Amino acid sequence: EGMSKNPEQWFLSKRYAFADHWYSVVGTKDPVAGDSLKNASQDEEANANLDCASDTDTGKADGNIIKTAKSMKGYFKYGQSHPSADLGTNLKNPNKSGTTDCSGFIWLTLNKAGYKVPANMGWFTGTMASDAKGSHQYLKQISENDAKAGDIVIVNQGAGAGNNGHTAFITENWHGKNTKIIEEGGDTTGHVNESTFGTAFYSLLNSGDVTLARPIKK
Repeated sequence: EGMSKNPEQWFLSKRYAFADHWYSVVGTKDPVAGDSLKNASQDEEANANLDCASDTDTGKADGNIIKTAKSMKGYFKYGQSHPSADLGTNLKNPNKSGTTDCSGFIWLTLNKAGYKVPANMGWFTGTMASDAKGSHQYLKQISENDAKAGDIVIVNQGAGAGNNGHTAFITENWHGKNTKIIEEGGDTTGHVNESTFGTAFYSLLNSGDVTLARPIKK
């Protein structure tokens, strides 16, 4: 398809293998002929590992992220510092009464779900967006059309420090301001809660830079 030199096409190796397999089955025969369809049907299950939509693909968001995030609903006091000592020493099972902020909640969720995160909760929304757009150590920027449950939305004004940035997980396919999210802070409770993008990020949207990103698996 003229895209072999595009590094974003992570699935090409599987596509080639898939094409080679079906050429060996169908060959030059009419692909809608009865024999061809019969052969394809019989062999499809045995070759399921060639499907480019496999659950192990890095381009597919992981439902375990949202399951982990929702397991923390109602947790934490909001505070713009992390790691806070009151989270405890085991950050895979943090103290639910401990203190963290929006980017800290993203870190805690990804850490527990088995994703790459910086040591010692060492990021904030500005560095998250920068990594997603550049070095891809922990996050990779994606398009609006590709964003789905388990991906991350980051909005920054300026460097994104303090009150000038916010981040959350989206919990459904992206469709703008009405997209459902789960976040830390952003409401009157100061705890992990569910909301919509337009409501939670309202104060940042007029002049904020929006980045959609996918976590990188270990």
